[in-house]
Amino acid sequence: KIPVPYFEWKKEDMRFSLIFLPAVGAFIGALEMLCFYLCGFIGINYARIFFLTAVPVLFTGGLHLDGYMDTSDALASYGDREKKLAILKDSHIGAFAVIRIILYFLILIGVMFTAEQYSSEMFPTELALLFVISRISAAFAMLFLHSARQDGIEYTFSKNADRKIVITVLSIISAAVIFLCIYTDVLSGCLVIISNILLFIIYRRRMYREFGGITGDTEGWLICMSELAGTAALALGSIL
Repeated sequence: KIPVPYFEWKKEDMRFSLIFLPAVGAFIGALEMLCFYLCGFIGINYARIFFLTAVPVLFTGGLHLDGYMDTSDALASYGDREKKLAILKDSHIGAFAVIRIILYFLILIGVMFTAEQYSSEMFPTELALLFVISRISAAFAMLFLHSARQDGIEYTFSKNADRKIVITVLSIISAAVIFLCIYTDVLSGCLVIISNILLFIIYRRRMYREFGGITGDTEGWLICMSELAGTAALALGSIL
């Protein structure tokens, strides 16, 4: 949602674009940290969890939530693979999308509140890292997982990526993020990493079974679920 000069995408311009997905996550994480400390400065304590939940949505324009809701509708249908893929492309939302997005935010606010209450002073940093991790997962999914359709944003970016350079850079970024997670808090950091690895495995298995691969919408589902799983891991680590 940040205003930028108009840019016409060409295939040669997409070679390294996936490298910058973690940078987007880092920017959102920085906004989260700013929101956290600003709320503390002006005396907003309990209510700041709601602001922290809203910041990523406002920054992304709800792009990934749209994918989460479309995927939720498709997963809840009893149709065949073609029907589910058609639901992903449908601009309308169904009852299951509404139900699951409400549950998503209820659970997210609950685990974020728990993590913030019981964790150390490193909570803002830990929370910020989750947005980087979720986009690293999305980038690796586009590089290594099969596309369900031979069109769309996900297929276009994965097809035109310079795999060797992108994988190398993302691996270095991943190693740095893992180090920071463990450095800030060993237990919570390990739980965050494990939860995201397990989620990636589940994501691959389920998307292959339901859709025959991944799409741009399922990538939105992965990003949302990664942030939820990571926040839950922080909450669990803070309690333990």
